[in-house]
Amino acid sequence: MVKLLIFVIFFFYNASANEKSELVFQKITKNHSKIELTDIDDNQIKLNKYTKELIIINFWATWCTPCIKEIPELVELEKKFADKVDVLFISVGLNPAKDVSFFLKKNNYEKIDVFIDHNLKISKNLEISQIPSTIILDKSRNEIIRSSGYIKWNSEKIFDIIKSL
Repeated sequence: MVKLLIFVIFFFYNASANEKSELVFQKITKNHSKIELTDIDDNQIKLNKYTKELIIINFWATWCTPCIKEIPELVELEKKFADKVDVLFISVGLNPAKDVSFFLKKNNYEKIDVFIDHNLKISKNLEISQIPSTIILDKSRNEIIRSSGYIKWNSEKIFDIIKSL
C-alpha cells in the first residue's frame, strides 16, 4: 500500500502543462494487444474490441488541467479520422468511477470511451509516469508513438502525422 501511495504521489506530481511536449516515435515497438480495460461500469473490455487502424490511448485525471484541455481536441481528432482512429481515455486519478461519470456528464462527454485504471495497473504496465500521457498503437497494437505532457491534438501538424500513419 505504501508503494502504491508513493507511486500515486509521484505520478500526480508529474502532471504536466508543458506546451512544448511532442510526439516521440518509438524505435523499438512494444505490443499491447493483451491489455484489458475496465469501463466505468466495472466491465472488462479487451483491446481487440477496437478494430480501427490506430488506437490512441490517453491517460488523464479529472483534476488535471492539461488533461481536461486535451479531451475535446482528442474528440475532434477522432471525429476527423472516424474511419481510422479510436480514442480511449483512461482515468488514472483516485476518483471513483461515479466521480468520473459525473465529470463526463457535466462536460457533455457521454459518448467517449472511458476506462478506469484501478490501482494504476495499466499505467505501471505501460510505464506511464506523467499525465497527460498518450500512446498511439498501430493495427497490430504495437506502440508506435508516445507523448508525455500536453499535446495540441487539433493542429494541422498532428493531422498530417495521423494521415501518414
